[in-house]
Amino acid sequence: MTMGPHVDDLHRMAVFARVVDDGSFSGAARSLGIAKSAVSRHVGLLEQGLGVRLLNRTTRKLHLTEAGESFYQSCRLILDEAEEAVRRARDLQDEMIGTLNMTVPAAFGRRYVLPHLATLLEAHPRLDLRLHFQDAYLDLVARGIDLAIRIGQLPDSSLVARTLSTVDVILCASPAYLARRQMPTSPQDLLDHPWLLYSLRHQPSRITLQRGEEEEITMNVSGRVVADDGLALAAFMHAGAGIGMLPVWYVADDIKAGRLVHILPEWGGPPARVYAV
Repeated sequence: MTMGPHVDDLHRMAVFARVVDDGSFSGAARSLGIAKSAVSRHVGLLEQGLGVRLLNRTTRKLHLTEAGESFYQSCRLILDEAEEAVRRARDLQDEMIGTLNMTVPAAFGRRYVLPHLATLLEAHPRLDLRLHFQDAYLDLVARGIDLAIRIGQLPDSSLVARTLSTVDVILCASPAYLARRQMPTSPQDLLDHPWLLYSLRHQPSRITLQRGEEEEITMNVSGRVVADDGLALAAFMHAGAGIGMLPVWYVADDIKAGRLVHILPEWGGPPARVYAV
């Protein structure tokens, strides 16, 4: 039975090809970072295994024999193919192939994630996306979700999560609402107002506010509207239905345009962590 080349033979072929390319044993030794004696030994073992002389050695120059010239051309083809195989393997490792099933919070996804997805598709032409824009937490395993962007406290899970950033959580209401009601000047004043509450929080009606790193207050508020969609709560704020507390990306454009007012700007909810799960 004929055996294929051993890995040592492939290494010796690479050394031999380097000797030919560099024109000397010493040049090959410098290129490969090994001793000149090691180069000579590899070529000698290669010739011994083949049973032919590949190089005629003189004190000044190396000359390929006829067998050596033929063998060198074969070596170059094999080594070039090996380099190409390694390159293709690395390219496949870096390339995303298949379908990426992904869920992101609705407003956050549209504002911060969506602009990057077209670039992702362009960079990975064999990638398809299946996107779920919603605030409610999906069962990632049951729904076959590959990647989830989640905000706030994560449920206990064996899934791996990585913190991406934190975002401010702020108090807001519409100018029309504040024109009808007195502007709150302290956290205690908030108890006199109807609230628009986010049901995905662990305890929606139990509000914690912070001022700096030292001061914190927790209170129970009355929820006039409770919803699992931050955009819906922002719409109720626009309509003047009450005060809400949301991550800043839900309301940043509205505050800038004057459609909402940032209440008690020195106070805010605990910063929300953004996770990739």
